[in-house]
Amino acid sequence: MDVDGPPEAQGAAAPEAPPLAAGAPAPAPAGAGAAASPDGYLVECVTFASRMLEQLLALNDTAAAFVEAGGCELLLALYRLPRLPPSFGSTNASHSLLVTFRVFATQGPALDRVTGLLRTELVRALEEAVAVASALGPDAVVPGLPPAPRDAYVRALSRAEGLVALAATLVRTGAAFLAGV
Repeated sequence: MDVDGPPEAQGAAAPEAPPLAAGAPAPAPAGAGAAASPDGYLVECVTFASRMLEQLLALNDTAAAFVEAGGCELLLALYRLPRLPPSFGSTNASHSLLVTFRVFATQGPALDRVTGLLRTELVRALEEAVAVASALGPDAVVPGLPPAPRDAYVRALSRAEGLVALAATLVRTGAAFLAGV
């Protein structure tokens, strides 16, 4: 059987895909696993981008240019993406971000900038987590809450968890972070 030609040339009719409705998401490829949902796909994108950046930012010149261009702010903003799953702070993607920060943050020019930005994001995340928890009241049972307030609560805590883990990782990497954070 000749496999070089199109299926029609091989005697088999090519299956026709059904048309997509306007605005409908494209079907996930077979075997997509966690990426079957848009949220899972976003987490995978964060993971792959972090791994790529980890390699690029190992060079001092590249890391300095990345920080000067605002890359650190963009990496920290990933923790605020609204479509991330509520448990993002404890995912492999969050761990990949930790590794990426650890690679470039301890290099001379990035140290002060990263410390200040991380402190600001951490305070913002903790204030948000406290505000969400306070709005629920002291007697709230989180698993029994409706999905919207439950997800807001878990998302706020997860974001704070991810940033606290990032701060802890950077403190262990260099003692200069301890004073700044």
